[in-house]
Amino acid sequence: MYDWNTLWHTHQGYRTGYAAGQEDINQLAGELNAQLVKPAAHQSDVAVYDQGDQFLLLGHDHGLQLLSLAKHALYDIQVRFLPDSAAEPCVEVHVRNLATQEEDSWRAPVRRDEQGQVWLGKRLLAEGTMPPMPFDGLSFTDNARFRDLLYSAWQHALPRLTQEISGWRPGAAIAARSQARYQALMRFEQARLALRFGDTARQRLSLALADSDFDEASDCRGLWLHVEKWWLDHAPEEDMSELIAALRALDYAGEIALVEWLKK
Repeated sequence: MYDWNTLWHTHQGYRTGYAAGQEDINQLAGELNAQLVKPAAHQSDVAVYDQGDQFLLLGHDHGLQLLSLAKHALYDIQVRFLPDSAAEPCVEVHVRNLATQEEDSWRAPVRRDEQGQVWLGKRLLAEGTMPPMPFDGLSFTDNARFRDLLYSAWQHALPRLTQEISGWRPGAAIAARSQARYQALMRFEQARLALRFGDTARQRLSLALADSDFDEASDCRGLWLHVEKWWLDHAPEEDMSELIAALRALDYAGEIALVEWLKK
């Protein structure tokens, strides 16, 4: 959505004084015949009302002031680097106009050459030149104000894009998300294991599996066999039948989680 405070300051010359019926600028919906879409969070913040074809921004700046912004002249422009898009890494510029409900995206592939230079399509990103972005599907594509805002958004995003792409490692984001999911699964499974295996059982298992290697996930399959062998070799006089039965009841995820739990 829009950065309302930025709009408030960049359109300072278009504000007018307003005499409200009450001091709380979040309570003027009825008076303005508009819907409050963003309340002011503090004294220096702005409240935003939707009046159909325009937004009304109210804020305190040497008295209460009102700013009217026609929706057809407001464009939500997002410039972002998509390192793990379905096809290939790319930069996307997404444009939306709230008044016309039109939106469209432009994308260009990203690559780094052997010298570490970042290429956006056939252009070097360091050149700072905005690539042609036709947006032929938008009725306002040739609007001068839109083109000025598009250029401004591009120039503003360039330092961030350069930093993000320069630090990008192929597959790193996917690997991080995969690791996060794995850790979440382990925490869930280990919470269940803590209810099933008490301190004594955990000590026995740690001892029985101390010399076993679990380099691959598949090595965790059939844990009860490892424990049963250790039991018969080292402590046949102990009754570990309940522990073996509990191990045999574990599914594959539970066995992996148990190894992680005991080895950490």
